Amino acid sequence: MSAGAPCASPRTARYRRRQPERTVQAHLATWRARTRERASVARRTCCVTSPRSRRAPPDDPTAIEGIDAYRMHLPKWAMAPTSGAGAAEHGGRANRPGVAALYLALDTETAIKEYQQVSTLLPPGTPISDRVTVAPLVFFRKGYQATQRSPLWEELFCDWRELWFNQHIEPPSWVLADEAIAAGAKGILFPSRLSAGINLVLYTELLGQADAIEAHDPTGALPKNQDSWA
Repeated sequence: MSAGAPCASPRTARYRRRQPERTVQAHLATWRARTRERASVARRTCCVTSPRSRRAPPDDPTAIEGIDAYRMHLPKWAMAPTSGAGAAEHGGRANRPGVAALYLALDTETAIKEYQQVSTLLPPGTPISDRVTVAPLVFFRKGYQATQRSPLWEELFCDWRELWFNQHIEPPSWVLADEAIAAGAKGILFPSRLSAGINLVLYTELLGQADAIEAHDPTGALPKNQDSWA
């Protein structure tokens, strides 16, 4: 999603040469234990927080159920609004190339900011609303907190584009995503660096029968194939 300030800390460079396996594995062991304990409860604890009775994540979920999420799509790719194939081509903050990932925001303002990035002008885009039910997730909505997370999680907000495309260094945020996926997570909730909102990345190829991403298109207005742009 967004490109934050470059990771200038000395430990960033070390991720390219050696990954901190012990630190990551220790964090994951704690995360797996917490996930097993809370999974059965979290699915029943989504709370109603708006006059329109939309469900929003509680303080520490491992599941989200029926929340509304948003994304601005390039118009010609609005034909496949839930695929995640675009991010798989070049990678993203929380997915390396080859890993299908759908980046969403939990409010429309954040979705627009993430699409616009640092440009002074908003490029053409197709806004789409999705209704999402997915479990389990890594919950990082409050950002890095030293008492709750491994130090590696502080690097989720590194400038992954600068590291990968310019410096040819593997972004540490990709290591986090790899380990989250290996632990069974299907997505990550995390703060936006461009607004006060929350982003959600979903690994679409990992979703099961109980998971759902439903694009809101009641009149069938979205294009069905690339012929719409010929």
